[in-house]
Amino acid sequence: MISAHYADAPAVAVSCQNESGATEAEDLAYIEKESCRCRLRKVVGQDCGAFSDVKVTGALKNDDEVWEGVVTREIDASADDIWEMLGKFAQMKRWNENAEVCEVIEGKEDEPGCVRYCAGGGTAPDGSPLRWVKEKLLTMNAAERRMTYCMLESSYGFEGYRAYLQITPVSTDHPPFRNISSSASNRSVIVWHFHLNAIPNTTPSKLLYSMGSIFDSMMSSLERSLRPQLQPCGAYTIYNSHFKIPQNAELESHRGA
Repeated sequence: MISAHYADAPAVAVSCQNESGATEAEDLAYIEKESCRCRLRKVVGQDCGAFSDVKVTGALKNDDEVWEGVVTREIDASADDIWEMLGKFAQMKRWNENAEVCEVIEGKEDEPGCVRYCAGGGTAPDGSPLRWVKEKLLTMNAAERRMTYCMLESSYGFEGYRAYLQITPVSTDHPPFRNISSSASNRSVIVWHFHLNAIPNTTPSKLLYSMGSIFDSMMSSLERSLRPQLQPCGAYTIYNSHFKIPQNAELESHRGA
């Protein structure tokens, strides 16, 4: 049985301003499962938070409703060791057990502007991959262990998707989740921060649950690649194809610790 804890969302230090300079943001959902924490909120406008210096042509309009998500995950490894894996934009197969294909199809690997194609989750009856994505690297900062990228095409049907990924030593007092408990000095926290256009006929809780499960599974795979003695924890159900997500009744059954 999947166990997730829904609670009041802690404060997130992300600003978003409309044309008049007023903040427009609304908390939508929060999920916590062991060392993985997820939150989603609604914002309006293009130049928001971690992406204030990143422009994606045609991705968002000023009056679009945008869902801004933040997922954090503790990893029992140093930030440098994690970046050695995650910082290779097109080498996901090194650490992600579910990645069947990951290759550069445009540009030079690890340089802004390069495009990667990743696929996994098996194949459809016609032989095509069930889950695939084309993503473009926007910025890369190895010194600060962070990158930003956007989704060009995918099987998920997302629009206006941009993501920001950063690895930080767990002892650092960082937003959006401060004071994540840890007794080990060699632990790190990975922050995945994403924007996408609101999805019709999909509730924020459904989206956040699915995104959290995917990210947590990927980070568990990464942790096992760094520490081979670890076994799959089964903390989340994995949704492999076409943005399959649990129904409301299933979500309700997971409320409570």
